[in-house]
Amino acid sequence: MSTTDQAPARPTPGRLLLAGAVVAVVAATLVLTAIALDRWGPGNIGRGFAVGAVVGSALAGFAIWRALRRPDRATSGDRLFVGRGDERDRAVAARTFALLGAWALPLTMAAFLAMALGAPADASMGMLFIAQVAVGLVAAWRAAQRL
Repeated sequence: MSTTDQAPARPTPGRLLLAGAVVAVVAATLVLTAIALDRWGPGNIGRGFAVGAVVGSALAGFAIWRALRRPDRATSGDRLFVGRGDERDRAVAARTFALLGAWALPLTMAAFLAMALGAPADASMGMLFIAQVAVGLVAAWRAAQRL
């Protein structure tokens, strides 16, 4: 049975209460961390954290909404994030993480070598992050195409 054939289950009141409590705790933690970083952190780190938290929370909320309310249009990542992934979704994730793990050490060594040769550390780490995201996206796309 594929994920798209399943009807979305209605959440029970207990689950809604638990979800609300989790959202409240996460929101409070993010707000308090942003305030603390803005007050005692260097530069604009608090504001940057707050913007990142808002964007990340919005994307997570969108993924949860898509997976729970529109399962026919949800992606493998949406379903995995919510915990409703089927065997194919888990296989895509396993293959993606396997390939990303295989590339992580060579990419990290290349970034270290660049820093050892005099490249700025922030630029090297930024390029390492971009390269790992690119490898992850390509790996997920290829795994989804093959399965």
